[in-house]
Amino acid sequence: MINTKDEVVNWFKELQSYNRIDTMCTLLNMCLPFELRFLGTCLEELGRRDAQELRGIELRVNNPQEFISDIASCQSGEPTDRKNRRKMAMFLALIRACNHTCVNELFKTLEGWGNRDFARLFDEDVLQELLLVYTMATNHPVFSFEQRMKCGDIFNKLKSCELKTSSGGGGHHPHHPHQQETDSLSNATPPPPNSAGTPLGMGPGSAQTQPPQPHPIASQQQPIPMQIPLPPQQAVPPPPTQQQQQVSLPIPGFPQAPMAQVGGLLANHYF
Repeated sequence: MINTKDEVVNWFKELQSYNRIDTMCTLLNMCLPFELRFLGTCLEELGRRDAQELRGIELRVNNPQEFISDIASCQSGEPTDRKNRRKMAMFLALIRACNHTCVNELFKTLEGWGNRDFARLFDEDVLQELLLVYTMATNHPVFSFEQRMKCGDIFNKLKSCELKTSSGGGGHHPHHPHQQETDSLSNATPPPPNSAGTPLGMGPGSAQTQPPQPHPIASQQQPIPMQIPLPPQQAVPPPPTQQQQQVSLPIPGFPQAPMAQVGGLLANHYF
């Protein structure tokens, strides 16, 4: 997602020429009337930089007699000719919106080029320049609505040829890495039935059955007795008197001696 003006500028610089013109025309159609007047003033000032160089060509393009003689070479020529393509782009850039006299000859040339078989055009430069020509024609106010729609259809025809050329052919499908991994797994040879216990890097015939060796640390550990040995039995003392029994009774609130719980703690710790 584009967030800053610098990102917009960098994105705009990387576009093709026909994409820049189409984007700018779309943005201008979204502007308010006073914004369009201001932008028109800015464009007029920027256009004065090259006004002297293009002044002579602009007068010739908007002169009906001279324009018909100039466009005759484009009508009889092929759109694959670089000179004809760039001449058409110059005509569309310099023809005025009020010049309805020359527009019919210009549209006749564009329509005649559109009847060509563009599927044979494998040169990317030819496609890019033709896309520029028909983008300008689709957005140019000198043409009627029907003429602009016709130029838009030819543009879509060229666009489909560009997509086929960039994809390397219509029937080629990109091979995804995940699909390649799935194919390799499905084509893998299953292991022999007796190789389940075969060590890694050894064949099924070279594997030898060896008894499991005890771990060195486990062999050094002493076995834990299952039961805690009891102390040797001693002579049973005589039964205590009544006074001694009263003294040996547990006092409420006073903790008992923990020796009676040692066996349970050890058993819970080791087992």
